Amino acid sequence: MTKQLRPSVVLRWGIATAVGGSLFVIVTPMVIDWMFFSGATGDWRSVQAVVEVVLRTVASVLAPLGAALIAAAVVMTYIEQRERITDGH
Repeated sequence: MTKQLRPSVVLRWGIATAVGGSLFVIVTPMVIDWMFFSGATGDWRSVQAVVEVVLRTVASVLAPLGAALIAAAVVMTYIEQRERITDGH
């Protein structure tokens, strides 16, 4: 039994990733500001810096990844339809 990746599944994951990434882009500055104003001192400054880098990296990667998955689903659908047409003749 082979397991094939379906375009509809890739499309759903793409939409979810794009929406999640967009929300992450909106929320990240608020979280970073909250961490800055919460008064992290001494030892916690390094933890704050690491969390900030991770949040900014994830926020900058998720939305484009979602867009790429959506584009991949479109291409998969096109190839699948083209294969159906060529197999039918």
